[in-house]
Amino acid sequence: MDDLFKRLSEIIGQEVDSPICKQFVRELKEEPLNARALYFFPETGFSLISAQRIFVRAFLNVRTPRDPGYINAFKGRLPCGVSPHDSREVIQSKLDGKLIESSETEDQYDFSPLTLFIKFATDGTGVCSLSLGYSDENLPEGLTPELVENSGASIQYGVLHRPIRKRVGPRHKPGRNH
Repeated sequence: MDDLFKRLSEIIGQEVDSPICKQFVRELKEEPLNARALYFFPETGFSLISAQRIFVRAFLNVRTPRDPGYINAFKGRLPCGVSPHDSREVIQSKLDGKLIESSETEDQYDFSPLTLFIKFATDGTGVCSLSLGYSDENLPEGLTPELVENSGASIQYGVLHRPIRKRVGPRHKPGRNH
């Protein structure tokens, strides 16, 4: 897929079963793993977060944990030449004029009508997590920050709370010899 980041920005705000989303999955050639409001694309390295069956945010896995079973690093290009290893200052210069808000650990950039959220590693090694979606002030009609928060979409510091693991072989049952 040519510009995965751009295509993700077109999916946000769409209903989960909309024709544009179905077309996106067909072109991506990767079926999502679904866990409540999260749609994981482990090979391509991102997940889509939904609230009320509307995609509200795309989480891009920019740091790959060493533990097998997690989703891969995002395979698309980040906007404006941003790299996960860029410093905060370098990213601010690459996204010059787009900075909306900055806190100690996160910068928010205007990609109207969406916001690019970039959290930085506390050790200064670059980007910790990156997501694209609606800010609390800019949610689609009918959605509130509480609905989005309670949708089950728990992502923190670039690592999904529950890793995706594929079972290899039968499950061992204690007390049985096979």
